[in-house]
Amino acid sequence: MGLRIHHRLFASIAGIVGLNAVLTVGFVGSGLRRELKSTFREELRSQLALGAWILGETGGADPDSLARALTAQVGYRTSLISVDGVVLGDSYVSPERLPTVENHANRPEVRGALAGQVTFAERTSATIADPLLYGARVAELDGAPIILRLAAPLTDVERTVDRAQRAVALSGLLAMFMALVVAYLASRALSQPLVHLAEQARRLAGGDFEQRAPRRLGVPDLDDLAVAFNRLTDELQVRLSELGRERDEMQALIDCMAEGVVALTDDARVLRMNRTARALFGFPQVPTYAPIGTLVRHPELRKVLEDSVVQTIRAQEVRIGRRHLLVSSRTLDLGGAVTTFLDVSEIRRLEQVRRDFVANASHELKTPLTSIRGFAETLLEGDPPEELRRGFLESIRNNTLRLQRLVDDLLDLSRLESGGWVAQAGSVTVAEAAREAWIPYADEAQRRGIVF
Repeated sequence: MGLRIHHRLFASIAGIVGLNAVLTVGFVGSGLRRELKSTFREELRSQLALGAWILGETGGADPDSLARALTAQVGYRTSLISVDGVVLGDSYVSPERLPTVENHANRPEVRGALAGQVTFAERTSATIADPLLYGARVAELDGAPIILRLAAPLTDVERTVDRAQRAVALSGLLAMFMALVVAYLASRALSQPLVHLAEQARRLAGGDFEQRAPRRLGVPDLDDLAVAFNRLTDELQVRLSELGRERDEMQALIDCMAEGVVALTDDARVLRMNRTARALFGFPQVPTYAPIGTLVRHPELRKVLEDSVVQTIRAQEVRIGRRHLLVSSRTLDLGGAVTTFLDVSEIRRLEQVRRDFVANASHELKTPLTSIRGFAETLLEGDPPEELRRGFLESIRNNTLRLQRLVDDLLDLSRLESGGWVAQAGSVTVAEAAREAWIPYADEAQRRGIVF
């Protein structure tokens, strides 16, 4: 990472220095070319004035000879052109070729001269195939107007510009080399503190809160960054400790719940499961983000859990073998759901016991009540013998005691369910218990010849 930062800083500085060198060479060449051409124009203007004076003082000479003589004086190519564009003399064209030279009436410098101005133009000569700077004005030869045109070669300008650009480029390369050395050292000096801070950030991301960034890195801005980084590390350590404590407290609270709790992601994966839920499902340990479909095999329960992430489920009972689970769930705003399981197997068992007991008690109550009613009606209707009457009264007494025991059992059951009474184990005589169970049926058994 440090090398990447170092390379980027170095490349940025090198790019800026290189661009500056290229622009400098370009600007120097352009400016120098413009200044040299301006100097050439002024010199041509002076030479044109001199040439016009010479032509005005000379008479009766051949135009071609005059053109060559003027070139010998001013040092530039000289052309003498009539007002209708015919080249009368040219110091760079032999007399034999003059008739073949094209008409110059459309040349811009000629048109400008005919308009009464000293005119300049740049182009490659069609005659000698070199780039030239042309300057033209109207002069007089033997009292008649004639166009005097001088042409300065631009190759000298280009050579001067090239030499200047090479000198500037060489100086720029030297300056660039020195700047790159300075940039390399500066980039390393700037990147080293950043590399150190990056290393500290990686350690911090890995959970190492013991290391701190040095407070004096040599750059004021980076020193402020190091101070802020250390403050952030301290605050992050405190916040993570608080979050860890809150997480542990929440997990302990969830684990202490009598209900099983399962937190699911939006794609029905297990995010968290408390101890009660793991005990209900028989999972010693549940991998985080495990699909619920791979953990729960019961089809109805699996469907309930998968549906809970898309819709709220309110108190739906699911039976798994002999166990009864009351399932409720609530979807979360950010996706996923929290599902709770309450094992109501014992409640359902007690309800079944109560129903069975009520049915048996109703039957048990009906038998002694019928006997008491029958014996009482018999005693009211007649005057049976003393022995028979005493037998009837004894049966009424025994059935009344039986009813009392049934009522006591009902009261004990009510106290047992409410938690106000706990049954205590004790020894029972089997013969006595069997005799108590036999007494209600003794008369019927005697009539049928059954003896206890």
